[in-house]
Amino acid sequence: MKKTYLALTLILSTQLLFAGCSEINNAKDKLNSQTAKNQTSQQTKQDDSTAKAEDTAKDTASDTASDTASDSTDKDNTAADSSSANTGSADKTDSSSANNSGTNSAKTVKPANLTKKDVQTYASMTKTNLIKTFGKDYKADGTALVFSNGLAIAGLDKSESKPTSIKCKNDVTIMGIKNGMTFDKVQAVLGKTEVIQTYLGTKTNIVYKVQYPYGQGVIKVISPSKDGKNSYIQIVPQ
Repeated sequence: MKKTYLALTLILSTQLLFAGCSEINNAKDKLNSQTAKNQTSQQTKQDDSTAKAEDTAKDTASDTASDTASDSTDKDNTAADSSSANTGSADKTDSSSANNSGTNSAKTVKPANLTKKDVQTYASMTKTNLIKTFGKDYKADGTALVFSNGLAIAGLDKSESKPTSIKCKNDVTIMGIKNGMTFDKVQAVLGKTEVIQTYLGTKTNIVYKVQYPYGQGVIKVISPSKDGKNSYIQIVPQ
């Protein structure tokens, strides 16, 4: 009887032990499951938070990039406007320079208007000084230099050479007279004088002249006619 009781007691204890262990295991499983759920939930929240932070960072970066691009565009536009302004200024300057250049290229040198003092001065100057005075815009014709102001000065074969003769174009005025004037008109300006018959080169090449002294030289008005028609002026330094 006792054995049977002990056996039943042992069986019951064993069952209770197994039942307790099972409950404990179930409790542990529940606890582990809940812990896992909590961890999963926390991880999910962390992931969501991280994702939101990343999205926020992306949005901020995007906005910053957009703002930077906008600023850059504004700067580019400003630079472009500045460049256009400068280009416009340059165009005006170039246009102004081109107009000035055109004016200079089209500009004609004023014909010489020599006084008696000018005649004395130029007739005693060297080739070098004459070029400095009248400029380098001239043409060489043998030993003569024909300057843009209408003076043709002969005898300038060397730098230190001085004029042996000065003639001029028709638009040049020398001491108040011009080429082509008759002897009467010349005398009306420079005073009455004798009309002299002479020749050029050969005695058969007869010409006529009136002449007036100036300082150390002579200014002559020479014509193939007695009245001085088609005359020309020649200055002869002495």
